[in-house]
Amino acid sequence: MMEKNLLDCDELFQQYLSPWYPEEERPTMTRPDMYVIAAYNGKPLDIDRIQYLTNKGLTETQKVFAGMREAYKKDFQSLKIFDTFDLEVLDAVDKAYGRQEVMELLDMSDPQDFNNPYLVVVCEFGLALGDLFVNTGKFQWLYAYPYFHSIVVNSETGLAIPIFDWAVKKFSAYGIDDGYQWKFLKVMDVLKEQVAKSKA
Repeated sequence: MMEKNLLDCDELFQQYLSPWYPEEERPTMTRPDMYVIAAYNGKPLDIDRIQYLTNKGLTETQKVFAGMREAYKKDFQSLKIFDTFDLEVLDAVDKAYGRQEVMELLDMSDPQDFNNPYLVVVCEFGLALGDLFVNTGKFQWLYAYPYFHSIVVNSETGLAIPIFDWAVKKFSAYGIDDGYQWKFLKVMDVLKEQVAKSKA
């Protein structure tokens, strides 16, 4: 029997995330790891002012985030006991999901079920990672619909990280071995350089 290979991030995005977008604006691939948002014009952004969603949509998405935040804080305890999700916990969760573990998640997951295990774990990981960036005080959430289209943005430089796309990449052949503690620290270094350039 031939061994199955872990799929690339864009194939998995297309199967598991893309179907839940509105049909007329349905992306079929992951976004770049970092980019500057279109609203940035060289001046610090007011993130609260440029939120994409209506007040109702914003409230609903923040509620989803709050529920999922409680879920990841509970679910990831089985991988490493923690009070606060930090870089050490991120590294433990990252290392706990290797190729075999991700393949097992996929085997249990029906792409047509919104609550399938793959999508749940990907989104919990993405939210935890996004919270880690926000907790540095350098990023804020810019919410979107569906909730996993939300990003974190640095208001000073407009630097954006599509955090849930990062999570899909982690749980795919593309990024399974990247090391997400390293990726996090690399972004913080890039941000530091960008801020220094903007003040030069």
